[in-house]
Amino acid sequence: MAQNLTAIRTAAPADPEVEAVLAEFDGDPRRAIRALLDDIAALAEDEPAETYLTVAAQIAPDSRQPGWRVE
Repeated sequence: MAQNLTAIRTAAPADPEVEAVLAEFDGDPRRAIRALLDDIAALAEDEPAETYLTVAAQIAPDSRQPGWRVE
């Protein structure tokens, strides 16, 4: 398996973020993937933040022309 990982790493362009994650787990891609999946699962379980959306609009002056109906 190590031979295949070496081939993949040499064929793929270097990505500093990927290399940093792999280095964090001593180059073991399985441990890195497991940790990332655990992080994603923890984020998915978090309660969603309450979001408020306020929409404010003014009626355009042209809207009072014949053919436009303002309600």
